[in-house]
Amino acid sequence: MRKLALTAATAVLWPFATNAAPDYSYLQADWIADGEAETELVSGDHDYDGWAVEIAVALGDHLFFRSAYENLSVDDFGGARTLSTGLGMHYAIGNPDTGLDLYGLLTHENLETNGDSGDGYGVTAGARWQIMPQWELNPSIGYVDYGDIDSLNGDTSGMRYGIRSVYAVNDLLSVNLGYRMTELDSDGQDIDLKNELRLGLRIDVE
Repeated sequence: MRKLALTAATAVLWPFATNAAPDYSYLQADWIADGEAETELVSGDHDYDGWAVEIAVALGDHLFFRSAYENLSVDDFGGARTLSTGLGMHYAIGNPDTGLDLYGLLTHENLETNGDSGDGYGVTAGARWQIMPQWELNPSIGYVDYGDIDSLNGDTSGMRYGIRSVYAVNDLLSVNLGYRMTELDSDGQDIDLKNELRLGLRIDVE
């Protein structure tokens, strides 16, 4: 009985004990399938969709570069485009074979909407956890400041939250599902992007 219990426990824990560290070099394309925009600038909730592309490059054992571009189309409001580019650091927590990394990212942020644009910075913290050899969870939280944007009535900044699930189809290709919320404030006016769903493909780059 003891031998049987040990064999069963080994079978359950083995995938978690052999997880590889997360890969920080990849190309990704996302379809932003649906979201809801709520702002005092235009009354009511407004559906939006769009697309995004992202590139990440590992720069040694702990440093990485990441850049992401998004293009959104919002009902009754027009479009919005963002570009986020910066450097991050990551560290494995506990035994590296557990596949759990914590990371921090400092970025330059640009937002264009309704003919106006603003530049600022962002700070993001998150985790990348290979809970199984083929399956990663990536929760994150960040603060972004886009600076002064006239069409949004001034200084625009706030929080963004997200979680992404990445499933590796093979050593090269992964599919992912993401959920994100962004809560901005522009001189006292709330601008919320909520219930945002993303579907994407990722190509790992060695």
